[in-house]
Amino acid sequence: MQLKNIEYKEYEGNKREWNVEPALFGQINLLVGKNASGKSRLLRVMAGLARLLAGKQPSLFGSGAYKATLVTPNGKSFFYDLSLQDHLVSSEHLICGNDQYLIREGSGPGKIRTEPKGELADFQIKPNQLAIFSKRDSLQYPFLEEIATWAEGTEHYEFATLFGPFAIGSPGMIISLNQIQDPEKVLSRDFGNRELLQLLMVAAINKFGDDFKKSIIADMNQVGYDLEDLGTGVLTDFPTSPPPIGLWVKEQDLLCNTEQQQMSLGMFRALCAVIRMNLAQFANAPSTVFLDDVGEGLDFERSVGLIKTLIEKAEKGGFQLFMTTNDRFVMNEVPLKHWSVIIRTGSLVKVKNYENSRDEFEKFEKLGLNNFDYFVANSSRT
Repeated sequence: MQLKNIEYKEYEGNKREWNVEPALFGQINLLVGKNASGKSRLLRVMAGLARLLAGKQPSLFGSGAYKATLVTPNGKSFFYDLSLQDHLVSSEHLICGNDQYLIREGSGPGKIRTEPKGELADFQIKPNQLAIFSKRDSLQYPFLEEIATWAEGTEHYEFATLFGPFAIGSPGMIISLNQIQDPEKVLSRDFGNRELLQLLMVAAINKFGDDFKKSIIADMNQVGYDLEDLGTGVLTDFPTSPPPIGLWVKEQDLLCNTEQQQMSLGMFRALCAVIRMNLAQFANAPSTVFLDDVGEGLDFERSVGLIKTLIEKAEKGGFQLFMTTNDRFVMNEVPLKHWSVIIRTGSLVKVKNYENSRDEFEKFEKLGLNNFDYFVANSSRT
C-alpha cells in the first residue's frame, strides 16, 4: 500500500493556520524547496498520520484535518478523512470506491462496514480515540488491517540528526547479547528497536545471513566507501558492564577494523541509511520510508551516490520513498520525474511534480535546462 494523495489543514481560521493543498505522490519522491518552505513539516504531517493510524501516537494532535488516499498493490483505493480539534475527533470517514466503510461525527455513535455481508453496524467509542485503530478486527473489518499494515510499516528518519557513532556510549543505546536471541521479535513492527541500529544489524544477519552483509557492502561501495567486510561486536574503550555491542567496518585501504565510535559522522549516517533500506528490502516490511535532509554532511559525490542507491533500493524493494533536500548540486543528479517542488506562500503550501504537472515538467526537460533552474522558476511563483 502507498500514500497516493494527501491534503492537510491545521488551526484553520487561527493565526497558526497552516495548509497543504492536495498533493499527489509516486513511489519515489524527492521533496525540494528553499529553507522553511515546508519540506520537513510535510514529512512530519505524513509520518504523523501514520502514527495515528498505527496507534503509536500517545495522544491525538490538538488540531488537524487530514484527507488522504491510500492505494493497495492491486489498485484498491481507500480515502480517509479525519478532523481533530482540541485533541478530540470531530469527524472520521473511510470510503472505498462508492462504498462507505466508516462514518463518524463528533462524540456520537458511528457506523462501520462489517464483513462478509457489507452491512453497516453501530459502534460507540471515546472521542479521544480513532475508530480506524480502535475497531481493528481482522475478521469483521479486514480493510482496517490493510491500512494498519501500511501505518505500522512507515519509518521516519532525520538524516542530519541520526544518532552519531558516539551515541553507543549513552545508557539507552547499549545492547547486550541477551537482547538478540529472537531476531523475529527485534525486527517486528513495534517501533521499539528503530534507533538500536546494532541490534537490528545482528538480528538481520542472523535472519538473512551473508547475503544481507554483502548487499550492504555493495551499497556502501556504490556510495563511495570502499568496504570489504562489516559486522557487529563488543566495542573497545568503553568501560561499561555489560560491554556494549556496536558496528564495525573493514575498509579496503586499512589493515584494522574501524569501530563505530571511530567512524566519521558522514560514514556512520550513510551506513545507518543503507542498513535501514536493506532491512526494508530484505524484510519487505516497511511500506513507506520518510528520510529528511538526505545526504546532509556528506560530500557531493557521496550524497549523490547515496540517493541513487536509496532509489534503487526502493524500486527493488517495492516500498515508497520520500526524501528531502535543498542542495542544488544533488538535485541536478536526480531525475526530474522524482521531484516534488515545495512552494510556500504564507501559510499555504503547494506541491508540483510529475503526478500533477506532467506536461509542465516534460516541457521543461525539452528545453535542456538543469533541474535547479526549474526549481528556482517555480519557487518564485505564487
